[in-house]
Amino acid sequence: MEISTILSIIAVVISLFTLAVHLLKYFSTFPKLEINVLDAFLFKVIKGNDRYGKPYRLILELSLVNKSEQPISIYEYQFTSSKFEDPVFYKGHHRPGEEYIISQIGDEEASIEIAEFKNLKPPVNLSPYSSEYGLIIFLTIPYLSNTTNEIDGELTIKTSRKDYTIPVKARRSDFIKATELMQ
Repeated sequence: MEISTILSIIAVVISLFTLAVHLLKYFSTFPKLEINVLDAFLFKVIKGNDRYGKPYRLILELSLVNKSEQPISIYEYQFTSSKFEDPVFYKGHHRPGEEYIISQIGDEEASIEIAEFKNLKPPVNLSPYSSEYGLIIFLTIPYLSNTTNEIDGELTIKTSRKDYTIPVKARRSDFIKATELMQ
């Protein structure tokens, strides 16, 4: 065997080893955000203390886990559904209220208090191998073409590295609370 053939084989082996190292490094730094929707509910506001005149609110309880070596920064949430006229957004300038009255029968009121939960308002910066738990609140839902107890949609989380989209099924809490109050 000639020396040039041996050197060529050594060069190919070294190149394959270098490629394997680079691929392992790439896959370890590839963005991996695990998103768990723990609860999701939509309700019509009877009385609330925020500045938005839209009648509906959508609250999602989330667990976010960064499973990559690099930090991930979330800068926007978007929810789309066939039951909405347009997609709704939750960005850094949105300011949710602390409590919403969702039904009232006589003197009885059913309310949702969100002040005690962590608000995952953008920007949310997740360090490598860290997690966050909290709520996101969509405040600008003007119209709802649905009278059923559930809304199907998709949550898109826009990050500095990649966009993630997951299906979400939200229940209509205003229907449930009104029914509970009447009993």
